[in-house]
Amino acid sequence: MVLMDEILGWSQTLSPWKQDALRRLLIRDGVLEPGDYDELFSMMLAAHGLGDGNEPEPQPLAAEHIPVNPAQAPHVEVLALRKLKNVNRLAGGQTLSFEPAGITVIYGANGSGKSGYARVMKKACRAREDSEKIHTDLTDAAARAAVPSALFDLQENGNSKQIPWQMNRASPEELATISVFDSSCARIYLKPNQDVAYLPYGLDIVKNFGDVVLPELRQRVDRELAALNTSSADFEHLKGGTEIGRVLTGLSHLTDEKTLEPFADFSPEDEQELEALIKTLAEDSPKDKADELTGSYQRLKALANEVSEQGKHLTANSIKVIRVILDNLDTAEKAVEAASKLLHTDEEPLKGTGGREWKVLFEAAQKFAQAADYAENDDLPSKTGEKCVLCQQPLSDDGANRLSKFKAFVANEASTTLREQTAKYDKLIERVSARKVGFDPTKTLRGELERLNAQLANDTFDLETQLRERTDALLASIKSRNYAGIDEFDVSDIRGRLRQRAAAQLKAARRYSRAFDPKKRAELEQQKSELNAKKQFATLAHAVTTCLINMKRKNLLTKCNAALDTRTISNKTKELSEVHVNDELFTALKSEFRRLKVREVRVVLDTRVRRGIPQQTLSLDFNGSGRQEKLEEVLSEGEQRAIALSSFFAELQLANHRGGICFDDPVSSLDHQRRHLVAKRQVEEAQNRQVIVFTHDASFLGQLRDQIKRTGVKHKIHHLEWDNQRPGNVRNGLPWDQQKVSQRVDRLEQLQRKMNREWGAAQPNDEQVQEMRSCYSKLRATVERAVQDEVLAGTVQRFSDYIQPKMLDKVIKGFTAAENTRIQELYQRCNDVVDAHDASADGQKQVPTPDEFKDDIDELKAIIAAIGANQKH
Repeated sequence: MVLMDEILGWSQTLSPWKQDALRRLLIRDGVLEPGDYDELFSMMLAAHGLGDGNEPEPQPLAAEHIPVNPAQAPHVEVLALRKLKNVNRLAGGQTLSFEPAGITVIYGANGSGKSGYARVMKKACRAREDSEKIHTDLTDAAARAAVPSALFDLQENGNSKQIPWQMNRASPEELATISVFDSSCARIYLKPNQDVAYLPYGLDIVKNFGDVVLPELRQRVDRELAALNTSSADFEHLKGGTEIGRVLTGLSHLTDEKTLEPFADFSPEDEQELEALIKTLAEDSPKDKADELTGSYQRLKALANEVSEQGKHLTANSIKVIRVILDNLDTAEKAVEAASKLLHTDEEPLKGTGGREWKVLFEAAQKFAQAADYAENDDLPSKTGEKCVLCQQPLSDDGANRLSKFKAFVANEASTTLREQTAKYDKLIERVSARKVGFDPTKTLRGELERLNAQLANDTFDLETQLRERTDALLASIKSRNYAGIDEFDVSDIRGRLRQRAAAQLKAARRYSRAFDPKKRAELEQQKSELNAKKQFATLAHAVTTCLINMKRKNLLTKCNAALDTRTISNKTKELSEVHVNDELFTALKSEFRRLKVREVRVVLDTRVRRGIPQQTLSLDFNGSGRQEKLEEVLSEGEQRAIALSSFFAELQLANHRGGICFDDPVSSLDHQRRHLVAKRQVEEAQNRQVIVFTHDASFLGQLRDQIKRTGVKHKIHHLEWDNQRPGNVRNGLPWDQQKVSQRVDRLEQLQRKMNREWGAAQPNDEQVQEMRSCYSKLRATVERAVQDEVLAGTVQRFSDYIQPKMLDKVIKGFTAAENTRIQELYQRCNDVVDAHDASADGQKQVPTPDEFKDDIDELKAIIAAIGANQKH
């Protein structure tokens, strides 16, 4: 595992997406799916600024993904696997125990639950191939969201400890010291897309990364580059002497997209300006045209000013002033009315006394007196005996007193204010009455305006009528002091439109003036070219933007290609090979090939000197021909599996540790002879380290038992079976088919005692009848096994590679005619009970009772005892 530690350290110098690729190669057994390439490609693009936000986050290769180097870690042995929860449909409450200093064999036929236990072991021990999923009970909807978990009992440097494991969490480091070999791991040494150069565990990840992954991603980049259109042919004609032309001439991946934005929208105003420039530059007498337009500008401006002037008295401010004058006048009149009440104390004055008309009369009399010199101090006569200028009679005392009050009243403040407000009111009426409404333009101006803008002409001269009507209504409201007609009227819209039109005329006049000047005319020509180019660009803006985007993408994709250079990876592969592909590995691999009798392939250590440095390569040569064929095209699956197992054991030789190893169905596709060799090699290894073997192969189980018996290595054997509608029930010892006679007899006696308790004195029901038939089927099989083990003394055994000639003397001594007869009779009684044949309903016999079943078991035990006694004499 030192090599994997080096690869992990080196990977951390790479970009995150490359670290993710190495992780995938490790857990996918070096073969990536199309979906892996899709995600790696999107992550690579994102790393170079081409992400779309939907790419996954890179998950770099980390220590939790690789096995721990047992040589540098505490020595760990697995004692038990228990408390499995939510692992397939496996039965709960089971404990799978392991021999810590020997070999443990777990046998399970297809569907027995073996794969569930094996998958937990592989996940927990960080097996190389990690894509195999552990499901919950898919038949239970409530359990589908649950998380598989288990508990491991360990022994670490002699100390016991418990380690919990849970799916989708980092595997515990203690368990990562266990090396795992399964059908998936067998492919890590021989890849369909590799040559036959041998690569130690882990080095193939680096090689595949450089030889397979990066080239695949480069092909994707190249395909996208080829599909990108960066041609400027569609807008080539726009390049050149305009502002947008210069931008297009220098268009590249460095161009900011914002530089195109001002040219992308050709507005109606731009269209008008372009038309005006075309018209101006086509004029034969631009000077005369400029003079004509200047005059038009002046006339329109004057008309706009006239509109503004004639609407002044109807503006909001003007109406506000009018309302203030009327309000002040009303207030002053009310004040005078209140003051007039002071003119009398005990008698009612004439109606209107103190009012406006009365004041006019009084002031007229006062003026008359002053002009006729009737009064002293230019005042009205107001003394007793003086003649009143109105009635021409001498003033009585009462009249003189009243006239004095009148003089005081007129002279007081309220009266003065009223006079002032009345003067303002009179002046207001005079001003509004004097306003003459009407623009009175010449017929030429009217026609000119109609040609320029018919709607503006109509609106302008309609305004004249509206102003006249509004003015008349205003005057009437002022005179009647009725506020209903005193409303503002806004002429700013017409005034503004006239001024805008006038400004356009002035602009055009100036343009024609510039067209008359050669230097300025050239500027107008340039403006026309700019607008014309902008107009054409507007129709091509999308194409140009797309081209620019493609240029930027092409630049970034080109940088991606630089990141896909395989030379760095190739150099790293060579560097690691120089250290880890050596004479020791060569020797170990040859040794393991001999042990498993791999004769079809020869290991060749090729040493070459490059730049003064020796470099070694391990090659696998087919049949010594020197041809480097792809082995999967030449060798069978079984031969490839033998090579893979040899490689696994070879690397284990060099690992310099005693960490445990776990095998899951290691002999798939192997022939009988090779299974024997693998069993022998595993049992040999169990004398140095803990070995755990999961198998569904009954023949291989028998071969393992033979080797265990030969070596005497410590061992445990379990088998798995269904019970209570659940697989994965752990049973210690061999399955029924491989149990010894004595073990089978014990089991039959347990079944007999159970039935004896349940049957009682009543007749058996159909279920009990079938149970008894099943028991006699087992009894018949036990008789057959007794023939193999007792009668033939184990000379020939099924699933064994050997016969035992030295046991023949026991066969001759032990088996007499009497024992033969007893066996035949017992065997026939079993045949009469079992349901191997479909008997007629009328001919059905009653099954034996539990007591009769016990008698037959005892008879078998007696026969075996008699044979054993005979063999001793």
